[in-house]
Amino acid sequence: MDKETFFDNNNIEKSTNLLTMEEITRGLDEIMGGKPYKAIKEKSDDKGLFSVEFETTEGEKEHYSYFRKGNFGKYGGTDETILTRLYMLDDQVDGGEVIAYFRNGKWEYVDKYSYANKND
Repeated sequence: MDKETFFDNNNIEKSTNLLTMEEITRGLDEIMGGKPYKAIKEKSDDKGLFSVEFETTEGEKEHYSYFRKGNFGKYGGTDETILTRLYMLDDQVDGGEVIAYFRNGKWEYVDKYSYANKND
């Protein structure tokens, strides 16, 4: 796992959304509906995980990512903690869409993925 610090002193993250791998995968489990997947890349800083990429392990490959709110230098940044479905072309990311936001201590799914909220 890469272990580096990526904070801009002018924009230090104040987020309390420092999620564990278990909390991240709990959000993804709702979308996957039992389809097996694994983490393939993890990036962390002195606070914990800020980026994790996942791929399915059976059938057609699907790619997903988690990104924590903040600015992480060459890895980019986001205004909210998110889960994203990635679209790949020739094994490179070629776009994506947000599928869930982590707000007020829980995952909130984008409308087209609202079936994931069936247990709320």
